[in-house]
Amino acid sequence: MALENADIAVDHVVLAAHGRPDERRPLYGSVSETVIRRVPVPVAVTVVR
Repeated sequence: MALENADIAVDHVVLAAHGRPDERRPLYGSVSETVIRRVPVPVAVTVVR
């Protein structure tokens, strides 16, 4: 991920999700889930419908 190799300091990440849930990801999609799992800072996800 680009954030892992960035030369900047990041305090938190804010994502917008389309809100198309499925059985495995009830609130957000695979991209949001990947970011949440991989970045070492807090992540806020907002659902845009």
